Amino acid sequence: MTSDGSRRRHQTSSDPAFRGTTRRLARQPFLMLAFDASRPLHGGARFSLAGVDEVVIGRGETRRAEKRREAGKSILTITVDCHAVSQRHARLRRTSQGWMAEDLQSKNGVHINGHQATRSVAVGKNDLITLGHGFFVIENFETDDTSDLDAADLAGALPGMLTLLPSLSEDLRNLTALARTRTPVTLVGETGTGKELVASAIHALSGRRGPYKAINCASVARTLIESEFFGYVRGAFSGADRNHPGHIEAASGGTLLLDEILTTPPELQAALLRFLQQGEVLPVGGRTPIPVDVRVIAAAQISLERAVADDHFRPDLKARLEGFVLNLLPLRERIPDVGIFVAHELRAHGGPGDDGGDAPRFTLPAALRLLQHEWPGNIRELASAVRRARTLAAGKPIDVEHLLLTAPADVDDRSVDPDQLKRHLSMTGGDVDATAARMGRSRSFIYKLIKRYGLNLREFRSA
Repeated sequence: MTSDGSRRRHQTSSDPAFRGTTRRLARQPFLMLAFDASRPLHGGARFSLAGVDEVVIGRGETRRAEKRREAGKSILTITVDCHAVSQRHARLRRTSQGWMAEDLQSKNGVHINGHQATRSVAVGKNDLITLGHGFFVIENFETDDTSDLDAADLAGALPGMLTLLPSLSEDLRNLTALARTRTPVTLVGETGTGKELVASAIHALSGRRGPYKAINCASVARTLIESEFFGYVRGAFSGADRNHPGHIEAASGGTLLLDEILTTPPELQAALLRFLQQGEVLPVGGRTPIPVDVRVIAAAQISLERAVADDHFRPDLKARLEGFVLNLLPLRERIPDVGIFVAHELRAHGGPGDDGGDAPRFTLPAALRLLQHEWPGNIRELASAVRRARTLAAGKPIDVEHLLLTAPADVDDRSVDPDQLKRHLSMTGGDVDATAARMGRSRSFIYKLIKRYGLNLREFRSA
């Protein structure tokens, strides 16, 4: 679990509306409530520690924060509506060495990373502070936004726009402002980081009346690429008994997500560049170009800049696609957002609209496991784990045994030889998802092996 304070800004844009704006970003500390085990539907919250000398946390009727000056110090008082928290439960003090946490003689104690603190303890960005059923963490972000934010403030937000991270919040606000324009967007992030959720949200916010279409470029056989993307006319080839629109024309008036854009072969990159420049497509066998109005969103696991540097992607196509670039952090670097993702998943799959009735709860060990897991599959893996755990818990509190999270077997595992991998890739026609399922491995692990052994997926898809 790391802060994103040391990373570069997530968003870049070539849109004129975002040029010439000078912002003074500074490293700002926040206390983040990442998860409430007894009330997971509440999501989390963030509290700015800018200028704060001391934080006192205790029980109250509602979740709230107040600042006051006392004896020359700025004191932030936070109350949470948790019966396991004492009226004055814990104190955080800013010192020259960092933040110190101490128990204020509470009933249930203060725990750091699952261990009870019997004295004043230094806490850093990797430390989970458990108070009652709530899990807090101190994070630093490069931002000029020092506002507090509660998950309740995000009610009604589209899934791809959910975050408590102040730096990412700003990027998503900029993306919302650009949604109604035709500015191309490129989303970069590991598999499962929510690129498809963001793309779907952009379309929903765009007001475009056409459809939202998503295509995984890696799943299209090389021999069918041209006809799949640009369509074909009757008689273009054997079996073409009718006109058939391609993916681009089918998305006319709407939004087209080109996922795994970096897997496209050179000939398709050239054709996509022509389409983006001219706003029209020429079906296979056709003579007259067809004008199309499509908002294009590209998605990739690594930056287009890196792919260009490695001579795997056209620089002119990169320039056309990067009207706005959003880099999505892996979940292991978004631990303060775990609470809002869990809340969304519970509501989306059978969760009640409030905390009454059969609202699910998590045991403290289960909550700690959620927050300490590496999540190689990112948000997608978390969503699957929550759905599975809720089913297995059968109305009881969700415990560690229901999560079925084991230590990752994929980390630096060299038990898979290249011949074994080639055999599975040949059987699946180069389909990474199918290969991962056959081998009982994660998708990211299969990609790691492909890179390690220098394999080319195109060879398996064209075989």
